[in-house]
Amino acid sequence: MYVFYFNDWKQRLQDEPLSEQVRKDHFTSIRWYRNFLNREAVPATLSSARTFMERLIEARRPAHTQAQAWKNGLNWYFKSAPIRRTLLSQKHRSLPQSPHSAKRPIPEVSKDRRRCYPTTIREYQQACADNPMIEETVRLMRIRHMSYRTEESYVGWLRRFQNFLQTQGKPDPSEASLKAFLSHLAVEGGVRAGTQRQALNACVFYLREVRGGKGDKDRVLALPRVLVDPLQKHLRQIRSIHERDRQENRPGVYLPDALSRKYARAGQAWTWFWLFPAQSLAVDPRRPGEGKRRHHVMDRVYQRHLSAAATEAQINKRSHSHILRHSFAAHQLEHGTKLPILQKMLGHRKIETTMIYIHLVNDGSDQCDTPLDVL
Repeated sequence: MYVFYFNDWKQRLQDEPLSEQVRKDHFTSIRWYRNFLNREAVPATLSSARTFMERLIEARRPAHTQAQAWKNGLNWYFKSAPIRRTLLSQKHRSLPQSPHSAKRPIPEVSKDRRRCYPTTIREYQQACADNPMIEETVRLMRIRHMSYRTEESYVGWLRRFQNFLQTQGKPDPSEASLKAFLSHLAVEGGVRAGTQRQALNACVFYLREVRGGKGDKDRVLALPRVLVDPLQKHLRQIRSIHERDRQENRPGVYLPDALSRKYARAGQAWTWFWLFPAQSLAVDPRRPGEGKRRHHVMDRVYQRHLSAAATEAQINKRSHSHILRHSFAAHQLEHGTKLPILQKMLGHRKIETTMIYIHLVNDGSDQCDTPLDVL
């Protein structure tokens, strides 16, 4: 078995009489292969190249023409390598898993050739290091019933985005760092336009959706006076639940982002306790090793109570939170609330969006007599 050494391959590839597209394909496959060698701590051999291509094809499932283009790049690399030496040691004949690759969720292949990936957030945590960015993205993609293929692609690009942020010393993902990442892919990585769009879609999904729903805006609404007394009574009841959790030394509530590190005991404070806590305790999927803690009520529990209230009120329509939002907007307009004020209440960026609710307002036209009624 021979080990191939080819340090100046970039310059040699640039001098080759190849088309621009073929040169890009060769550059991409060789760069991926050399990154694989560094990651796995193995030499450049025909055996390691075969293993690399098997893993690459299994992970990406490319078209036959694309896979052949990658193989052609490696073939050029090994044929053009100026130095080859006999591998004396036998310890490199197998490809050991590096500590980094051991943390990655490696797909299994079932008998029908379908790939099997982790199906729960906890399985993701067991397969890879604790990563709230990835976990929250996976959760949101599954809420939207996005395909596993999309999930696999987005998670892969987000990991590359994270690695780029770490190598560049950038603390948090932002619009500026995303532009730098896309520029890096185009200039340094030589990726195609379609691949770059795929990376853009994955990172934009995270920046727009993981980092706050509905524009991440706060809504400030007037509290109805008739609800003040019931709400105070409710707070006295859940205060006893909070005190019992403290007596039993339960972990505090989950704090978003990095607040749990910045304010270590804030999660145990009454001011951070859930307004609508769950009745039972459960393991936090973000921190499975910390034991059971109290979470807020699940959305399906809220929906069940809302549906029961609608049935009791004899409302023969499908009930959900957005119906309440529409009803609130319509009644505010009927009571003379001005559009700019309602726009602020609903958190709309454009007043044209608020104006859509005008059609819900009863303008009294159904009370007018028609000419036939007059006759």
